Amino acid sequence: KIKKRSGENKDTWKVILEALSYYDSIRSSSRRVIKQDMLEKVSWYVVKLSLAYSSFVLNPSQETFENFNERLEEIKERLKINEEVSVLQRLANKYLQLKDEEERKNERIAFNQSFKMIIKEMINKAYEEE
Repeated sequence: KIKKRSGENKDTWKVILEALSYYDSIRSSSRRVIKQDMLEKVSWYVVKLSLAYSSFVLNPSQETFENFNERLEEIKERLKINEEVSVLQRLANKYLQLKDEEERKNERIAFNQSFKMIIKEMINKAYEEE
């Protein structure tokens, strides 16, 4: 049913991610003001998470997984972004378990989409409604 509504022959997860992205853009379209102190905090976490993410994707090992997971736990705790973080943690665990590079390449698409969703949520945290 979801695929039919998209009007295209896309994977269900792609349709769902696009729908969530659209919902987020509508939700955030109200007039908002940036909170400078929160922007500073969020910027720092974006950098930390991006570095850990890149390290893990390029070299998926137990060590880089644990570092990436620690950054995600910080974001969960300090920025209160729970659902998206939980999804990314599950995807990271699955990515770590994959040994075939072709399978990892295929999984990376969903992994990247989920990562982008977290970055968007983090940026939304820097705004307040006017």
